[in-house]
Amino acid sequence: MNKGKQQVATTASKEWQQPAEVARGLKALKKGDQATAEQAFQARLKSRPDDADALGGLGVIRQQQHRLAEAEQLLSQATRQNDGSRWQVALNEVRYWSALQQARDAQAKGQTAQAQVLVNQVLRLNPNGVDARLALADIQASAGQFDDAQRNYRQILNQRRDDPQAQEGLVNVLLKSGKNDEALQLINSLPATGQAKIGQSARLQALRATQLAAPAKPYPSCTSNSDDQPKAHPAPHSAR
Repeated sequence: MNKGKQQVATTASKEWQQPAEVARGLKALKKGDQATAEQAFQARLKSRPDDADALGGLGVIRQQQHRLAEAEQLLSQATRQNDGSRWQVALNEVRYWSALQQARDAQAKGQTAQAQVLVNQVLRLNPNGVDARLALADIQASAGQFDDAQRNYRQILNQRRDDPQAQEGLVNVLLKSGKNDEALQLINSLPATGQAKIGQSARLQALRATQLAAPAKPYPSCTSNSDDQPKAHPAPHSAR
């Protein structure tokens, strides 16, 4: 999560125009000092409740604290002010993560259809969002939509080659689809760290499934009429 750092940096470059509390808050936020930043923004909001930069800065703090509903409310207020348009990017980011969290929550409750609707809304906000596509692939895998899940996992790995969640998701989907050889090949192609993250259980499952699928080698027939079979010789006649 970007956590609004780019937005803070852009706004902080205009500190000379800002009231003292806002300038202090933006400077502290840029340094990662949330306590000082929040104190400064709150002080400004006591005298100017509609200050766009104090609202926006406090919204970014709430985003960093994973209090997304509060962050969205504060940033929405900031963008509604006359000089608040510069906080729109931060607001869009919060909405992205908030909708994605709602999709994950719906999936956890077994509400697969609702989860897919929500995550598709997220992808419309950001079609290149890897985390949203990963959520969609996970939802599709849990719903048995293996072909769609495979396609999305592969697209993620094209963008983020070493993503362990996408690697594990793809391996599991391949196994569930009966593509055991492909799953084993994928596991073996990963570096040792990647294989360790997926775990030996998936590797052993793929290997066992591959071995079970292989045709058994026939045993030599005991009834074969081959010339190589030993031939019985008549017993010698005893002399009388």
